[in-house]
Amino acid sequence: LAFLAELACRVYWEWELWPYKAWNWFDVVITLLAMVDVWVLSFLTKSSNVIQVMPALRVIRLIRIVRMLKFIHYSQELYVTIRSFLFTCRTLWSFVLVLLLATFVYSIFLVKIIGHNGEFSG
Repeated sequence: LAFLAELACRVYWEWELWPYKAWNWFDVVITLLAMVDVWVLSFLTKSSNVIQVMPALRVIRLIRIVRMLKFIHYSQELYVTIRSFLFTCRTLWSFVLVLLLATFVYSIFLVKIIGHNGEFSG
């Protein structure tokens, strides 16, 4: 209902320019798919054909996240924050790979030292 209210408000205030923006039509399609998924298909779950279609519609509902991308070009601070987060994730990924490689090397070393040593056997 919140997305439907948002669409109604945007049509009311942007009534002249609203039909000419592609993002607005994208919002309408995603909102209608969500409404069909939640309101209509939830009552029809007893049918096996509908159950096969529902996961595909739920994946399509995830596309609503793309709606958030249109706000990035409005805010330079948000763009910088997301970009710095992505660079930080890249650095952290490199650190995790080095950490896993070190753990692997030390585990092989310890198996050779402790695992094949008769003094440590119980």
